[in-house]
Amino acid sequence: MAQLRLTAQQDRQALGKQIATTHVWTINRRTGDVSYIMNGRVSVIDCGRIVTVLNQDKAAVLFGLEMIVQKYGTCIAFAGTVERKRKVIKAAVQNGISVQFTDEEIQQALRLQQRLAKPHQPQQARGGR
Repeated sequence: MAQLRLTAQQDRQALGKQIATTHVWTINRRTGDVSYIMNGRVSVIDCGRIVTVLNQDKAAVLFGLEMIVQKYGTCIAFAGTVERKRKVIKAAVQNGISVQFTDEEIQQALRLQQRLAKPHQPQQARGGR
């Protein structure tokens, strides 16, 4: 169990380093869009009101999700394939990002993943007279 936690922590640290050190941004002077390049390719585009994650690796998904939460707060709208929704939900749960989705189906999937990620805690006995 301790080995699993250590491995998960090391994965999060490596992901954080990848996000912090490998993205470069460029501004499209005509549109004002900001493109973030990670690992040699455009991964996230910030178009002002819409943030698009093009590259679906863990670092890009996490970076895009963090950017969206910073720009718009924790309640966000999300559009994408079922697989992309799963990746965003997984990134939020694994990295402890507080987020709520406007789409109730995605929000329910998030709640389910959050419950599954928490270790089972014994129920406390209720005191009586």
